[in-house]
Amino acid sequence: MNVLGLGVATLDLIVQTDALPPLNGKISAQYYSVHPGGNCANTLVALARLGVATSIVTKISNHLFGHYLLSLLGAENVSTLHVQRESDQPSISLVTLVGDNRSIMSCSPFDTSGTVSLENVTLDGADLLYLDGRFVQSARILAQEAHKRKIPVVLDAEKIKKLHAEDLLSYATIVITPENYHEDTTDQTLHTNLDFILAQGPQIVITTLGSQGSVCKTADHYLRTSAQHTQVKDTTGAGDAFIGGFIYAYLSHPEWNLQKKLCFASAVASHKCQYRGAQTGLPRKADLPEFFR
Repeated sequence: MNVLGLGVATLDLIVQTDALPPLNGKISAQYYSVHPGGNCANTLVALARLGVATSIVTKISNHLFGHYLLSLLGAENVSTLHVQRESDQPSISLVTLVGDNRSIMSCSPFDTSGTVSLENVTLDGADLLYLDGRFVQSARILAQEAHKRKIPVVLDAEKIKKLHAEDLLSYATIVITPENYHEDTTDQTLHTNLDFILAQGPQIVITTLGSQGSVCKTADHYLRTSAQHTQVKDTTGAGDAFIGGFIYAYLSHPEWNLQKKLCFASAVASHKCQYRGAQTGLPRKADLPEFFR
């Protein structure tokens, strides 16, 4: 199986503290570390650890952080053949962990509503196209081509409203949204919202609900899946882990019913949350033996 992904790759600077400092204040942090991140990169690393061949189309900086990020992706067996190097400003996110909560500040020199080079990028040999909703103009080109070729398209819809890219829904096979995509997440409203997305053309729509699990809607099913409870250290990238797990199950195990695919995705996300960083805790098959007996 081969997945081509288009979207962002960054470095996450993670700080853990008891409280956020007041304005003009200063506090001591308990923990600091640097981890690879970015929605597209996280999802592709999740797939690579499960044995899926992956390739990323993205922009990263010529800064030291960019060189480091490129080496980390290569070490995870994510092909970086289509990575565009641009700008001396790093693309980073500052993640502050306070108890069970977190805040994120992102800094990117790139216009993610624009383009990334698609020179020599092809869908030949791709079994699935994954889009994290960034680099919208380029995403449209690839999504349209995948749609023509009947190659499944998975869209992480978190950013599409902000980037005015709702038209991507019509090319997607599977749409996955976070809870905050919807203004209201009561059962009745979720039904309505998911039906609206389904009407745009996707076959499967999933909304992740954090510790409350996920809901999934198709033309024939409405499923609720519980989250797998575990000792949570960091939820950064949990949604990306879920998406990676679901794509793996969708591609590699067509014999699994939809509920089992959702449970597997939940297990991948749960395992990730036991470790700090978006990618550190992404599991391999050996970490989830209950699915492979």
